[in-house]
Amino acid sequence: MDRGRFDATFGGLVENTPWVLERTCAMRPFADTASLRAAFHDVLLTGTPAQQMQLLNSFADLGDEEAATAGPETVPAIETRDAYRLDHDKAGMNGLGRAEYDEVRALARAYRKHFGFPLIVCAREVERYERILAQGWYRMANAPSVERATALVEIAKIANYRLDELVANANPITSAQLDRFTRMVA
Repeated sequence: MDRGRFDATFGGLVENTPWVLERTCAMRPFADTASLRAAFHDVLLTGTPAQQMQLLNSFADLGDEEAATAGPETVPAIETRDAYRLDHDKAGMNGLGRAEYDEVRALARAYRKHFGFPLIVCAREVERYERILAQGWYRMANAPSVERATALVEIAKIANYRLDELVANANPITSAQLDRFTRMVA
């Protein structure tokens, strides 16, 4: 897989952030999807502070559907918007009333003002939007360095879910195990 195809295939995992894709692609070949996942983790956690801020700011503000749908009509951008919607739909944010939606947006604005980057939460691991609100307001007390690290871990979780969906049929054993686990906890 050449660099262009790598970027087109995996860009949606990390909001098409060029330095993450470049450094991860340079680590090829990957023995399996677990190795690819680990490479993405290593790269995003070892970027320079400026690179990490670029990655953090590539994510849309929580609840900002307009920002998530902006941009050129390219395949990676479309995939990123679809992933954004899926992430938030799974957290119950797709059917919020106006008041609830406004609460999410108020948190997102306050968080960005305080830390200088968007509140990043792996929404697929949160059953209800109220938990996102509680977690977000709680995180406002974190030191900036702790919050950057927390946000990077949340990005790794988001990338994990997106990668699992992207390669679901490439690793049938993992897919079967995840499916069985999902049915057990549901």
